Amino acid sequence: SESKSQNENYLAGASTFGKSESVSENRPFDLSFRNTFYIRKPVYVYSWFNMDYSRGNSFGNSWSLTANDQLLKDSVNHTVSRSQSKSHRLNMNMTNMIDVKMPWGDQLEFQLGGSMGRQWDVESFSQNRYTLFNMGTVDQRNQYGNGPSTNYSLTGQFSYSLQLTQELNLSPRIGYDYQYSDIDNSNYRLDWLGPNWAVDGPHEMGMLPVTADSLALAFDAPNSSRQSNRINNYTLGGTIGFNKSKEGMGYQY
Repeated sequence: SESKSQNENYLAGASTFGKSESVSENRPFDLSFRNTFYIRKPVYVYSWFNMDYSRGNSFGNSWSLTANDQLLKDSVNHTVSRSQSKSHRLNMNMTNMIDVKMPWGDQLEFQLGGSMGRQWDVESFSQNRYTLFNMGTVDQRNQYGNGPSTNYSLTGQFSYSLQLTQELNLSPRIGYDYQYSDIDNSNYRLDWLGPNWAVDGPHEMGMLPVTADSLALAFDAPNSSRQSNRINNYTLGGTIGFNKSKEGMGYQY
């Protein structure tokens, strides 16, 4: 998309004039896959699987100028911004269940589910240059961000229903739940590496230092973070069922 604008701001005894332009482009790609499988007899088996993949690329350029003159002379400030980003994302989910009815009336049930999510090549570049003519200052930032992430979970449950009498059944169960996530949000100020990495320097946006040591010198620690979490849960429980009439009544613990 592309946009252009002009504006005039009226102040006490004076006015300022401005002009701005921006161009942006987004190139997404998405792919999905789903599958369901089940068997009803002699054993009930159910399986569901889902996968989603997406890739993103975006670009943007903008600039703005504010001046005291309608012909945009006698400049007050000037802003130039550029951005570029890309990412890959993959999500998968599954649900599986097996239900077995024993000849003597008991019932066995097993459930297994899980999910996995991953983002990689999550890179963003941005260049911003702010010129304040009245103050004679220039503030520029050539920034790079890298934010991969991984998360997955696994849940399982096993239960066995014992038909003690025609009216009474006991169903003990055991379950397990595991969750893990890791999120890395690393940011860098490439303009800290010297004049060659300035916004209008010889290195184009999207370029990085050749060596990891050089990139480490631009690490913006106060604006970076890393977070990892790991959870393990075990559950043990059961159900007592009592059914004497068509309406039935049940008790649980």
